[in-house]
Amino acid sequence: MRKFVWIVPVLIAITFGVTRPASTEADRKALAEEFFRGVYGCDPSVVDQLAGDDVVISYPIFETLFDRPGIRGRDAVRGFATNFCKKWTNAQVTIHDSVSEGDKVVLVWGFKARNTGDGKEHEWGGLSLFRLDESGKIVAEMGLESTPGPFERMALVGAAK
Repeated sequence: MRKFVWIVPVLIAITFGVTRPASTEADRKALAEEFFRGVYGCDPSVVDQLAGDDVVISYPIFETLFDRPGIRGRDAVRGFATNFCKKWTNAQVTIHDSVSEGDKVVLVWGFKARNTGDGKEHEWGGLSLFRLDESGKIVAEMGLESTPGPFERMALVGAAK
């Protein structure tokens, strides 16, 4: 009878996709990396799997792109990821380093992709801080990109012609 008592909740969790909290540093790092690779590597389904309902993503470039500092909510983040992948193809995300402490994870990353507008390959890097809630869902991603950022680099490439 004891085995049955703990097997049923585990089977329910597996069946209905309930995730266990990211309890170790390695779990938290893996979760942040999976989320980052999914959003910027063209798998928006990670948003539904790994993000909290009120997830916020904020980068300085969002002020230029969206006239606001961040994107809030799972639907908006999923839409952003979908549109991002319409503008950037053949994405290659490299995680250079990661650090986890408490409910936070920092990723040092590199990104390379082909822009659908000019057909050229571009690359940049940055730092991103993720915060997880007690259930192991991503509730915030805040980052900084290298300077010059992607649009400035595209302008520089265009000016070199």
